[in-house]
Formats: sequence, structure tokens, C-alpha cells
Amino acid sequence: MKTKVPHLPRMPIIGNLHQIAGKDILGRFIEACQGFYPVTELDVLGRKLLMITSVDLAKEVFDETHYDKFIDQPLFYIRKMAGDGLFTAWTDEPNWGKAHNILLPGFANKAIAGYIPLMQKTIDELIDKWKKQPNNIDVGEDMTRLTFETIGLCGFDFSFESFKSETRHPFVEAMLFTFTEAIQLSRTLPFMKPFRFKRNKQFKDYIEYMNNVLDDIIRKRRAEPEKYTDKIDFLQLMLHATDKETGEGLSDENIRYQIVTFLIAGHETTGGLLSFAIYNLLNHPEALKLAYQEVDEVLGTDKTKEISQADFKNLKYLRQVLMESLRLFPPVLAFTRYSKEDRMIGEEGYPVKANQCIFIFSYYLHRDKKHWGENPEAFDPGHFTAEAIANRDRDAFKAFGHGQRVCMGQHFAMLEATLALAKILQNFEMTLNAGYKMELVESLTMKPKGMKISVLER
Repeated sequence: MKTKVPHLPRMPIIGNLHQIAGKDILGRFIEACQGFYPVTELDVLGRKLLMITSVDLAKEVFDETHYDKFIDQPLFYIRKMAGDGLFTAWTDEPNWGKAHNILLPGFANKAIAGYIPLMQKTIDELIDKWKKQPNNIDVGEDMTRLTFETIGLCGFDFSFESFKSETRHPFVEAMLFTFTEAIQLSRTLPFMKPFRFKRNKQFKDYIEYMNNVLDDIIRKRRAEPEKYTDKIDFLQLMLHATDKETGEGLSDENIRYQIVTFLIAGHETTGGLLSFAIYNLLNHPEALKLAYQEVDEVLGTDKTKEISQADFKNLKYLRQVLMESLRLFPPVLAFTRYSKEDRMIGEEGYPVKANQCIFIFSYYLHRDKKHWGENPEAFDPGHFTAEAIANRDRDAFKAFGHGQRVCMGQHFAMLEATLALAKILQNFEMTLNAGYKMELVESLTMKPKGMKISVLER
């Protein structure tokens, strides 16, 4: 049986373009899917996009025998700087497999525990900044500084001096511009793109600048290997490890692409997660009280004490807060897949064309009442107790993607976010600035817009 996919009313030629065009395109996608369960379809200038909003239907598309990751816009433009890095490569590209096999051990729980001292160093710099400037703290900006600095130090032993200056490091400025521009290019009508003369030149120049900076870091590491024999970071791993399947290592160009990937994927997602977690705690006093209790029990009152791996494991409620924040506000609202052949999905038999772009909306999977109860919009860290996780379909939570293309850095991100949130709570009482109402700002991910807090030392 074949069933036509339901959809919003369409206009001739442009289809549903008028309903999703504009700055808040991800938000408009979310609105366009509202009320359509388990699937809908958008027509954008004749191109049919399948939008999946239910866990059960998504499970079919998670089948890696018939489906795989789709590199759609804006990832096509992010490839201008990230090439065939882990995030932007097609699965059948040779460098994806090599990099995946080489880097996977470096992102294992045991391996990333070695980064705790570097993470704490950066978190301490954030704490010092807030002590000196306790009012009107721009949470999103400072979380961006925190995550950039952490990735720089842990990834390739480079400091962006994020908390030593009010202005951003030139590399950070270049990356944020090119990242934003890649998103914008993906949303610009094709015939308009060549006429964006100034921004097109800036885009090209900034990418060239970033390439030069990173290539120089790689060259210096290769030229003086004796200086780094005891160094443990992702760059060292990529320079010296080989893929067990092919016996090959990564080229310097691909190593650069992987570094850019770490910076793009790591700063956006973790920074957004921390911002949403702070927002949720400040709007739920009982959860905030429980979070303070756990931090005081695990870390105590000695604010100079270094957090250990054992401390991290004991911060269970904080991780529940972070996971619930990821559920309600997944930084990446959707991820894309494609079918390798014409197929039908669901009992109804919804048609899927070969190579058709399929959006799986984590935002809606995380609100599927069949799996999350009758009030899925409510903030409830209890969703992530060990018992609740064991009793729930594992495919109901997809903040980190799926299968072989799941986010490799998820354990790194959760370690960093848990340590940062713990130290912030150990040091400060926080107050959300009066009158703030949640607004979302989007690039490839979503973050709270203009969220400011004031802090008081505990």
C-alpha cells in the first residue's frame, strides 16, 4: 500500500519556500512540521524534502543497510573550510573511514579523562572573569569562549587567549564569520550568490587565513617531534596513528580539516548546551536546589580542589540536567539521511525516493508522547535516571545523531559541560536578568539569544 505524504498547502513553482524562507529557517522548519505526525514533506523549488517527526518511523531510517548520512546544505558550504572532515564527509569517502578508525580511541571515556586538568584550567579562567565582572554576563558569548579555548588546548595545544582580552582572537573571529557565512550561503537564492562581492571575498580570505594558521601548527609539530613525545592531544594522535584497516595515516590537509571540524562541532554544541542548562536551572528552583546539593556533596567547599574522574562520575544529577537540556533544546535540531534506493516506510507505505534528503527531527523525537509521556515540554531531569533510560527506547533520544555517524565527541562534550556546570555552581549563585524571555538564535545549531545573568560568589 502506498500513501501520499501529507504536507502544507503549496504555491506553484516555489512550493513551500514562502513558509520556510527568512532568517529563522530552522524555527520555520519546526513550525512547518507542527501537527504532522509521523511525517510531512516540504517542496522547495521542486525539491522534495521528507521530514520525520516520530520515533517509530525514524527507527526505519536508522537502518544503515538502506540509509546513510546526507550532506545537504549548509554542510556543502561548511565543506569549503572543513573538507572531508568527520562531520562533513560522505560515509563512502576514504578519509572518513580512516579518520574514524584513528580518532575513535582518542574519544573513548578512558582517553578523555586525561584532558580534565586542561578543561579545569579553562573553566578557572571563566570563573575568574565572572568574579571580576559579575553583572550582565553574556552567557552565550562566554560559553563560546570557554569551548573554543578548551578545544584549542585539548585538540592541538593552542590557546586562543579567550579570557585574556575583551576582543576575540583573530582566528575565532575568522571562524565565526566563515561558519555564519556558510549558513547564509546555503539560504541564498542561487542567482544571488555571485553578487555578494564583499562577503564572498571575506569568506575566501578568512578560510585562507585559518588554513595558514593551522598548517603552521601542523608543520611545527612535524618539524620538532622530540618536543612533543610526551604530549597527549588529538593532533599528536592524528600525526602518528594509522588506520588498522588500510595501514595509512591522515594527510596534513585532512588533519587540518579534522581540527576545523573539532572547532566547529565542539564550540557550537557544548556552548549551547551549557547556556540552555543554566537557563533551565534558573527557571526551575527545585532542580537548582538539587544541583547545588550534589555539587556541595561531591566537590565540597574547597574551590581550589581539582575535579577528579571519580568526582565526574558522582555528579549524576548534573548530567541528568544536561541531558534533559539536550532533550528539550538539542543544539542540532535535525540531522539528514538519504535512501540508497526507492523504498516505502511505515505501515502506511510512505514513498521515499533514492537519494532524497530525509530530515529526522530530534526536536520532535524528543517530544514524541508515546515515549516521553503526555507532557513532553516539561523540564524533568528524572527522564535521565539510570532506570528511566533502561526502560525507554534508545532511539527516542538522538541529540548526538545515530549509528556510525554518531557524534564521536559526545563523551568529551559531556565531560567538559559537567565540569563547567559543577564549578560554576560551586562558586556562584546566579540570577537571570529581569525580564528575560527565551528567544533562540540559530546558525547550524540553536542557542539562547541575548541571555544575561548576574552572579554572587558563594
